[in-house]
Amino acid sequence: MRFQVIRQEIDVRPIQARLLERRRSKLAYIRVLSFPDGAADRLERATARLVKLGARGAILDLRDNPGGLLSQAVDSVSVYLSEGIVCRTDGAHEEDRSYSVTGDASYPDIPLVVLVNGGSASAAEIVAAALHENGRAKLVGDRTFGKASVQSVEPLSNGGALKLTTAKYVTPRGVDLSASGVRPKVKALDDPLTRRDEALATARQTALTLVRS
Repeated sequence: MRFQVIRQEIDVRPIQARLLERRRSKLAYIRVLSFPDGAADRLERATARLVKLGARGAILDLRDNPGGLLSQAVDSVSVYLSEGIVCRTDGAHEEDRSYSVTGDASYPDIPLVVLVNGGSASAAEIVAAALHENGRAKLVGDRTFGKASVQSVEPLSNGGALKLTTAKYVTPRGVDLSASGVRPKVKALDDPLTRRDEALATARQTALTLVRS
């Protein structure tokens, strides 16, 4: 028996969003699974939809997000932050560079909580650190993975390519993420033996406190 397999691109949506309601308080819950091309636009649209439904605060869930494009990390931070540096690069053989927000934030004032864990890596860590260090969001969860390498691809004469790690990303304050990851001050861990999402419950309570303050 023979089967014909056809290759094609499958669009896996990187954003899952819903409204959380509790005691007449509404929060936007946005789970970002990765940062592929177009993720920031989807993040902005999801936030807009939930704010229109009455959300007064937002939870950005980056747990188990392995990262993605740096450009999408910068644009995602720019949805919520109107001014500031997202990250910098630091390398022995590469010129240092700073990446700043676009300055066109759609929601610069909505109370914001970012939820992370040990599976949050790369671009997800950049987003979390940028929003936190610029005083834009509260961090909740557990220490992130600690992956912040900048890689360059050099074409070879035989048609192949050589990928080299040439620099590292550091936070706006100069923290090397590869050494320590991002460490939330509000610790929250899930109990694998329960159906309840304890970390999300802590993030929700933190967001409600911000909304009421």
